[in-house]
Amino acid sequence: MRLRSMAGGLLWLFGGILIAGGQSDDLHWIKYPSPGSEGPLHQRQLTSENVTSWLATNDVNQYVLRLDDGALMPASLVGDKERAWQQWFGRKYPEVAKFRDDGDYVDKDALFATENGYEIPADGLFHVAHCIALLRRYIDSTNAKSHVCPRDTNSFHAEHCLEALEEFAFNDGVPLPYNHRWSTDVCFT
Repeated sequence: MRLRSMAGGLLWLFGGILIAGGQSDDLHWIKYPSPGSEGPLHQRQLTSENVTSWLATNDVNQYVLRLDDGALMPASLVGDKERAWQQWFGRKYPEVAKFRDDGDYVDKDALFATENGYEIPADGLFHVAHCIALLRRYIDSTNAKSHVCPRDTNSFHAEHCLEALEEFAFNDGVPLPYNHRWSTDVCFT
């Protein structure tokens, strides 16, 4: 892990993920290297400090929210398979769909109401389904050399999900307990 000072903030390079943070909102972005793949280059986590300014300059209706990982993606890039997965997540986990439908995923008060943020009410199957979707996104983006969100090209996340699926399969198909803190991450060029 490298640590270096940068314009009043810090820059970390960890596992192929570039994370910049500090006092300036401009520095709070994440970029997953995606060489040879076309699609959005950056990913920014919406925080209590930047969500209001992001909403002031962006039309949330031009994006689609992935319920399984909080990625806010350009609607023009979202395919039928992804839309079907998100409908399934919405039916299976209505509290998460309500969080989306009520706009809480971009609401400063809802996102950061507690120190731990918003906890996704889910079970172990949520993580299993997310990992299947993530691996499909990873394979599809690798094969097509095109992605919807930069994190879709991240091999470290794919490996994590493969390990989670191995645990599930070799635990007699019993989903392990799962608890996830929500974060909304905008994918953009």
